[in-house]
Amino acid sequence: MKNKQEIVCFIPARSGSTRIKDKNIKLLNRKPLIFWTVYKAIKSKKFDKIIFSSDSKKYYQILLKYLRQNKLITKRLIFDHRNIVHSSTKSKIFDYIK
Repeated sequence: MKNKQEIVCFIPARSGSTRIKDKNIKLLNRKPLIFWTVYKAIKSKKFDKIIFSSDSKKYYQILLKYLRQNKLITKRLIFDHRNIVHSSTKSKIFDYIK
């Protein structure tokens, strides 16, 4: 019997945007930008895990609020709270994922 490989969606959402302050929680069609990304990942039903990675617990709480309002809480959603070292403008997300 073959082992099934897990398919993981990794969604980075750093809070320290340099050009547009808090861009990940700016509203787009009355919902924060991060909601739409997670929403599409959930609706696709392609992923065993959806990892929402951010240095901001506030971002995650906002995301949960909008997911609940839209009845989209999923057990597959995992919050990865990144530390400051991996959240600077110089940090490369590829290096963090490795």
